[in-house]
Amino acid sequence: MEENGINEKEVRPIVVGLDIGTTKICVIVGRPNEFGKIDILGVGKVASTGVQKGVVNNIQQTTENIKAAVEEASLKSNVKIEVVHVGIAGQHIRAQQMREVIVRNNSHDQITQKDIDRLIADVERVVKTRNEEIIHIIPQDYIVDEEIGVKQPIGMAGVRFG
Repeated sequence: MEENGINEKEVRPIVVGLDIGTTKICVIVGRPNEFGKIDILGVGKVASTGVQKGVVNNIQQTTENIKAAVEEASLKSNVKIEVVHVGIAGQHIRAQQMREVIVRNNSHDQITQKDIDRLIADVERVVKTRNEEIIHIIPQDYIVDEEIGVKQPIGMAGVRFG
């Protein structure tokens, strides 16, 4: 169906999901339809031979299995797969809430992206141990001086920022 000379299928993005499990590795290619649901375009599924109890114990074998599942899904969907969304789970994954504070020199200076980047870098240094890797830091909210629950601090003024 075309509207204003634009093919609707070209407008809707292709979405690719990858699940790495203990028994199988699965890749699903889909596209949102006009009803807000995902139409499945193709699936690739192979046995998982490099994962045990949710933990990768043979990275080369797991990589080969992922490539095979991606290739199968690509062929079945007729889509060149370049980006996938991967869910990460297992006993070795944990989430942690942290609160770090930086003290700024001047209470009249506005908070900038540089201040947020500095705060996130400080959190990363505090949390990380030598056997861990931080996948992502997701700020929930901020505190500017005594104001809590701030979602967007850029442009606000304050000395204590966290």
